[in-house]
Amino acid sequence: LLSVAHGRDLTQYIPFLSCGIGLKILRSTLVENYSAFTMALDLGAQYRIPDWNLTTGLSVQNLGFNLKYQERGDPLPLTVRTGVGYRTLLRGRYVNSAFDLVITMDEGVKEHLGLEYSMGEGLMFRVGYKLGYDLDSLTIGIGVLFEKYRVDYGLALMGELGLTHRLSSVIRF
Repeated sequence: LLSVAHGRDLTQYIPFLSCGIGLKILRSTLVENYSAFTMALDLGAQYRIPDWNLTTGLSVQNLGFNLKYQERGDPLPLTVRTGVGYRTLLRGRYVNSAFDLVITMDEGVKEHLGLEYSMGEGLMFRVGYKLGYDLDSLTIGIGVLFEKYRVDYGLALMGELGLTHRLSSVIRF
């Protein structure tokens, strides 16, 4: 998976609105003999309501072509996400809370809850819970922000399968 994304603050046109687009290049191999390649777009918008410390968003993911192994093509899971976030101060530290609905054509509606606690400039602790999943329901993580660089680490509890580690990095231009 290779992903490149670009977001833009559109407040000069519509106050408090931001939009973004992402391009993903996906490659998959089955049984070491069959490979597939495709590309997909992700689109999103975010609207802030500063007077209430709320942010709401909507995204559509996996707009693209089928992932095709030899003759048979499988569509990517078209996903629509919407949610709301609330930011408040607790003892001088920011606390962000979020609630998301994730709608996929195959699995229906799922719910996600999350909390992020800021330990000062550039250090965040996170916990999340996904409702309606057999595995991967509880996650914990940490984020580090330094100037234009961000690194996020997450640990997901996958039931009988054990732990899953996730690492991502972001550079802002």
